Amino acid sequence: MNTIKEKKLSLSLVIVLLFGALLPQSVFAGQDKVSVCHLNILGEYDLIEIADPALDAHLAHGDVVVGDGFDESCTPIVHVLVPSEELIPLLDLSTEPFEADTGIEVIYEYYFDPAEIYELANEGNLPDMALLINPNVANDLAAQGHTVNLLEWFTKSYLRRQYHQDLLNMLTVDNMMSGFWYMTNIKDLVWYQPDSFASEGYAIPQTFNELISLSDAMVAGGFNPWCMYMESGFATGWMATDWIEHLLLRAEGPAVYDDWVSHVVLFTDPRIETAFERFQAILDSPGYVFDRANVLNVGFNFNVFPLGEGDCLLHVQGDFFKFFIDEFGLNRDAFDVFHFPPIDPASEKPVIMAGNVFTAFHDRPEVQALAAFLTTGESARPLIEAGYIAPHKDASMDWYPSDLDRDIAEIFHSGDVYRQDASDLMPPEVGAGSFWAGMREIIDGVKTIPQVLLEIDASWPQ
Repeated sequence: MNTIKEKKLSLSLVIVLLFGALLPQSVFAGQDKVSVCHLNILGEYDLIEIADPALDAHLAHGDVVVGDGFDESCTPIVHVLVPSEELIPLLDLSTEPFEADTGIEVIYEYYFDPAEIYELANEGNLPDMALLINPNVANDLAAQGHTVNLLEWFTKSYLRRQYHQDLLNMLTVDNMMSGFWYMTNIKDLVWYQPDSFASEGYAIPQTFNELISLSDAMVAGGFNPWCMYMESGFATGWMATDWIEHLLLRAEGPAVYDDWVSHVVLFTDPRIETAFERFQAILDSPGYVFDRANVLNVGFNFNVFPLGEGDCLLHVQGDFFKFFIDEFGLNRDAFDVFHFPPIDPASEKPVIMAGNVFTAFHDRPEVQALAAFLTTGESARPLIEAGYIAPHKDASMDWYPSDLDRDIAEIFHSGDVYRQDASDLMPPEVGAGSFWAGMREIIDGVKTIPQVLLEIDASWPQ
């Protein structure tokens, strides 16, 4: 990559090499030699021997590398940590063409918990890159000074060609870009059975009011519209918080949503209370929810059964619901999705999402080259073909393995506004604490919405 930085480096190497050539050979006579990988003026590495006293000078000039960055034949190596062992074969397949084209070897290893990344940072032993579970970790590591600023590697115009601006904003603070998206999830999908809709003459609702009218028509036709099993162990309640997020973002827009996440807008704000009231109206309208008494008692993955068997006809959950369909042996072709419709028909089309981001910890040419490759849709093709969503604009819809996968990806890429799950962004004592608990209390009927909202605000850390 012909950057200004590399031109300066090449010039400094020429000066170093000329200076070394002018020194009498007797200067280093009898000195111990050390083998190093030397960056020549062509930007390639050679295995050479230099006198041990000269090593520090070469390291200071940046024209030699020793350690984990190379093997014994000076093949550049990039070490990458990823959060799942199952991803490694797919990522190996993804980077095969990159390795063939560049001669750079990419080694993937997995970690169990983000805490391991922080431990490596504290030890000064970070890998070259890591695939992180969300952008918050990347931004946190950037604030601690551990990550490369990717705006020094990529132009803003290139990044905008590859990603929606909102996705870039999530990883950029004070002109410091900590990472880039690689795999994504979409959370605001409504699952349904096309055959049931066709047999009953139901149409896909285009607005929230139409969604409510459709629910009423289903009840009148003898159906329960909504599948809502939500049990998830200690995390029970997260599905209900998703409902609040979908309703709020579609009613009030991203500015209010962002202020709510940061607690500039309180939970007791009337706009937030309205979102809770809309959720409770769906939850408790007669006939709306299948097996209403057991909403908090049955695992959220088991919604595939009542939806698949027609006991209820609609279900809100992320794209990962398709893996439950596979797990329980149902036919994916029997299911489809539509995007949770807007409350204000004139509003922007929002997408609530999550996903994984790559970040870089070492500024070396081979690390930059790998990062550049991973920002392309082509790099994600094996993952797309395995059923994951790629956020890259240049990823082809033809690579998705089924109509259902393609429908989900098209919904993801059709958004005007992208936001992360709000509870994930809130302080953990709120997002994974009082907010989840409050939703359970509303569903159980042990507390009113105003009571819960007051308690969540009171739990916010000072």
